Amino acid sequence: MNLSMNTAGVSQKKIITISLLLIAWSAAWRIAYHYQSKDNILMEVFSLDDLWYDTRAGEILTGDWPLDESYERGPLYPYFLAGIYTIWGHSPNVVRIIQHGLGTLQTLLIFLIALKLLPFRWAVFTGLAAGCHGTFVMLEGEILIESLALFLVTSSLAAIYLPAKPNYGMLFLSGAFAGLACVGRPNILLVPPLIILWI
Repeated sequence: MNLSMNTAGVSQKKIITISLLLIAWSAAWRIAYHYQSKDNILMEVFSLDDLWYDTRAGEILTGDWPLDESYERGPLYPYFLAGIYTIWGHSPNVVRIIQHGLGTLQTLLIFLIALKLLPFRWAVFTGLAAGCHGTFVMLEGEILIESLALFLVTSSLAAIYLPAKPNYGMLFLSGAFAGLACVGRPNILLVPPLIILWI
């Protein structure tokens, strides 16, 4: 990983320390949100999109979701839920905890990407803002595709920007993350061409 572009005079130890602090910062916001909301009855009552995803996940587990029909929404998230339900049972709270974990990792990735694109102090500010961004934290607490799609898109960008030198392996990984994001939210197909033009 090559972060030297905008980190002249900043030691590797300082970058690692700030990365760990950002993880703790991000996790603290998510722990607080989860603790305050986990007993809210509204978090257990599904309607509209979350009901659709939860129902489809149950149908996947029972083999009742017809595979020969067109999808109303992207199929990634129901399979994501079904995988979690297979291991931990039907527990939306476990889904939320996992999504908060991905959100915490996403904060770190955003900071590392920012180190390649922005001056050091602005990269730190970007990491702090991402860690406590209310929309990120809220969406991670919902049974919706948005938080997973954001994590996959961020991971796709990280695979492009963080390697010291471009290589086919990381480009393949970036494409895999972007492809999964598109399976979850097909309208993300509009993003990769813009990324290619930007690069």
